[in-house]
Amino acid sequence: MKQSSLRIFNFLPRVRTEEMDFYPYVPDDQMETLKWIACSYSNELPVFFHKTELLRGDRIRITAGQFAGAEAIVVIQKGQGKKTILVQIQNWACVPLINVEEGQYEIIDLNNDSKRIYKKFDNSILADKLHQALGRFHKGLLTEDDLSLANQTLKEYGSEEMREMVRRDTKLAARAKFYALLLPAYTILRKIDESKQIIADMLDMLMQTQAPQVSALIYVTLYGCTDNYCYHQVAHEMVDGWADDENPTKTKRLLLQRLSDYDLWLGH
Repeated sequence: MKQSSLRIFNFLPRVRTEEMDFYPYVPDDQMETLKWIACSYSNELPVFFHKTELLRGDRIRITAGQFAGAEAIVVIQKGQGKKTILVQIQNWACVPLINVEEGQYEIIDLNNDSKRIYKKFDNSILADKLHQALGRFHKGLLTEDDLSLANQTLKEYGSEEMREMVRRDTKLAARAKFYALLLPAYTILRKIDESKQIIADMLDMLMQTQAPQVSALIYVTLYGCTDNYCYHQVAHEMVDGWADDENPTKTKRLLLQRLSDYDLWLGH
């Protein structure tokens, strides 16, 4: 190909300096990264934020007003013409009940009268098997055992009744573990609509919690199941610093390893 014909195939302007005169180009590896980023933004998954209606006994932290930072328990919920909730501040003497509007509080814990059922969500063996199956999914090496594992997970955890109960009643940390089991299973089985619903619930959780390890579990899981650039970036921002901890917790070590595996499997 003649030198003069290059400008026909180049959409970037010529760069002229004192030393040289050339057409710029983007290396293939950088172009792949740009395509990945563009795909993450242009193919943004449609989601909705499920609003959790607080009920009596739910615990919140007040974020605005003279009692900002104080923890409280819901005494009277919204409804029946009421636009605010009535809460009782904990560990404060001589403080009357106060009204709190939406946007003036964050949820700490939802009242739960059946805690025993949520112990099954802390299933490290199942979570590890799903993680390895997800790796084979990304490599195009899924086995019948992987599909059977995903189906069994959904049979045990994926009913709408179970999801609604978890969405309403359980602690946020247990909810994160619950969704971290469901999303890989739906991803392996290529159940797109169900995956979108789970992603919506997980994004809703991020608006309710400030716990770093809960948020990190959500972002790492979202990245591993969607290969989305945005989730990849946030997951690394939250998790990478833990590698410098002298004695990281079991959860931190697990998330560091999972994030490293996802980078390897997804080519990042």
